[in-house]
Amino acid sequence: MQESTKYLKTENLVHGYSYKIYARNAYVGIWHGGEKSFLISRYSIGNTPYLFSEYHWDEDKTSGTVKPLELIEKSPFEIKFTWEYNLKETKAILDYLDDLEERNPLIIGFNSLLDRKKSAIHYSLKQAEKIRKYNLTANDKF
Repeated sequence: MQESTKYLKTENLVHGYSYKIYARNAYVGIWHGGEKSFLISRYSIGNTPYLFSEYHWDEDKTSGTVKPLELIEKSPFEIKFTWEYNLKETKAILDYLDDLEERNPLIIGFNSLLDRKKSAIHYSLKQAEKIRKYNLTANDKF
């Protein structure tokens, strides 16, 4: 997919619509035409997502990570910058994006959302183990 040129260009995207995407941190997103980015549900550590913007592949050569593949539907939300949403709006968008990803898999039979959650939980457990080992070592020195 990294080398693929079969993806939707920015001029073919519609602000406020949801798309299947190939990206570093998600597989669906809502296009924000003003930012040239997608709002995504990102899981980094643990099983709690946060709202994040990832940029279109063609718009930013250093941090562009999204290749949009297919239109899904019009998003039911007003599209703003990520920091402009209150907690209630953020939760509703995250729930929508997670549900959308489960209903629109890139690969039939593969639950990418579950896979992303498991990876984030595994990462948090690895970090916790590093902290535990560090604390044991630090306590030995005192």
